[in-house]
Amino acid sequence: MDSPRVKRPRIGISSYLVSPDPSRAAFGGKELLALGRSMLHYVTQADAVPVVLLPWKDQISVNCELIKSCDGLILTGGADISPQQYGEEPLKPEWSGQPERDAAELALIKEALDLKIPILGICRGCQLINVAFGGSLFQDIAAQCPTNLCHRNPAIYDLNAHPVKLAPNNPLVEIFEGREDLLVNAVHHQAVDKLGKGLEAIARAEDGIVEAIWRPNPRHPLVLGVQWHPEWIASHRSEIPAMADQTRLIKFFVQECESEF
Repeated sequence: MDSPRVKRPRIGISSYLVSPDPSRAAFGGKELLALGRSMLHYVTQADAVPVVLLPWKDQISVNCELIKSCDGLILTGGADISPQQYGEEPLKPEWSGQPERDAAELALIKEALDLKIPILGICRGCQLINVAFGGSLFQDIAAQCPTNLCHRNPAIYDLNAHPVKLAPNNPLVEIFEGREDLLVNAVHHQAVDKLGKGLEAIARAEDGIVEAIWRPNPRHPLVLGVQWHPEWIASHRSEIPAMADQTRLIKFFVQECESEF
């Protein structure tokens, strides 16, 4: 008789909105829900079950039901966060973001905190964690804190890379076995400005831009955000082999979720 299968952790993953585009041959006039295949693969390769969460404000109650069945929450990348979420007006109309998605994901963060399940934020997700804890963002790095370091290059997109320096005594040091720096990809034009309450910056680029945050709180499971896209690094490390093995990050996160069973 076969032994019963051990329960695999269920990881809620935020999806994103694709606006109507009449130039699309299919569903051109329709708003679409999307989630990158690389993100789903990133989670399943760690032997976890992905649960797709919805980006619409009017589906918050559905999301709250879905997250109750999950053991962890991943907040994915995507559109800018509306500056109104941290008390500012957009400096340019194109930086207005997607307030509807913001509202849905902020509600997910609150629910995950109430349920005491681990949270991982990726790129926009890292920024949203900071905003959820009362922090703010640079709406545009080039406009508000000019730097010679390239944080976004549309021509090469996720192959754009730069090093980040890790602070001591935090989960990233454990994940990457004591390394002091990592080479990561960079595809963002916004970044953490004022840190949210109780959060610490645990990785920075050489120009001082915050590249990772966490909340050191023994009364709650892991709350961690990274500015890079580990799921994309994991999918093309052969092209930039000097990048750290980011499968370590998702395996660590899934283990944290398993510890909360």
